[in-house]
Amino acid sequence: MREEDEIRAAVIELARAQAAGEDIADALPHGEALATAGAAADGEVADDALDPEQARREAILAVLDVVRAASRESLLSCPCEWEAAGLVPPSMMPEDLEMAVYDALMEFGDPNGSREAAGVGGPDAGAAPRRAANKHVKSAFSSSNGRPVGASPFKHKKPRADDPAMGDVQGAGGCPDRASSAATGTAQWAVPPSEDCLSESGHPPAPPQETSNQIPEEDPHPEFAHIRLLMGAESYYLYDDSAMTDAYARWAFLAAEDDPVATFIECVREESSVYPRPMARESLANDPFRMKAEAVEAAFAEARAQGRADDIERVEASNGDVYFYSTTYLTPRRAQALAEWDAVERIRNV
Repeated sequence: MREEDEIRAAVIELARAQAAGEDIADALPHGEALATAGAAADGEVADDALDPEQARREAILAVLDVVRAASRESLLSCPCEWEAAGLVPPSMMPEDLEMAVYDALMEFGDPNGSREAAGVGGPDAGAAPRRAANKHVKSAFSSSNGRPVGASPFKHKKPRADDPAMGDVQGAGGCPDRASSAATGTAQWAVPPSEDCLSESGHPPAPPQETSNQIPEEDPHPEFAHIRLLMGAESYYLYDDSAMTDAYARWAFLAAEDDPVATFIECVREESSVYPRPMARESLANDPFRMKAEAVEAAFAEARAQGRADDIERVEASNGDVYFYSTTYLTPRRAQALAEWDAVERIRNV
């Protein structure tokens, strides 16, 4: 590091300490050269302060870097952590940075994983992020040429000029015969398709498809790629979906919101509907929930008392292991059988 840079860094550090109310008298530099360099550094700091938009952008980019690093460690990033991490610049308050990141995601990012989805005006409260729709699933064009499956007319034998069976090259409906036009070298779609000129399938032939060599436009804001947002009761949480799966992010979100009842209900129903199988009570002892058996039982009792888990039942295997399931997706008999298999029989068959 150059001497000028060291001096500038020292002056900036002293300015921050003074702004925090610390006594910096003993730490002030002495000597005319240092004073001159300090004045120059102060001037640079003042110049930087004149560009709040640049400081805002750099702070947002620093937050996004922290979000990606946290996701690689299987953690969500919350605005409540950014001030302690030193991400809030002197020109902003923590709330300002929180809103700046949120606004930037709404404007440039894809916070819900589906910018083009209809009716998305912002993140649903606690809703799991949706993946971007595959634009190739519903194409505006069809790969069909309007003909039934069969041999291509281009494979037909070239007719002889003196073949009386050929007759006129026009078909019965006054349309050029495609096999004949191909054989004679004329363009297959020289005549525009109409209702009077039907394909072999009985429908007007599809027009030729045009291929485009246009290069797809690059994302003008790649720094926001893969950043997803989950809206909580008090704040929001960010993660990078290229480093953390949506499912784990949802679990981490439930754990961060610290709502044992909601966590219990959602996890039981997810196990019953997706896999489908009953959920072992000990499953919630794992990261990121770390709920002990007593906490799980308390959440179950509270959920039933609140009337939010009328579909959830408790079942035990022959060895005493406890499972929970939703009657919406599993019958009691099947849930009992699956619990017995998971707790007892599966180990015997290993």
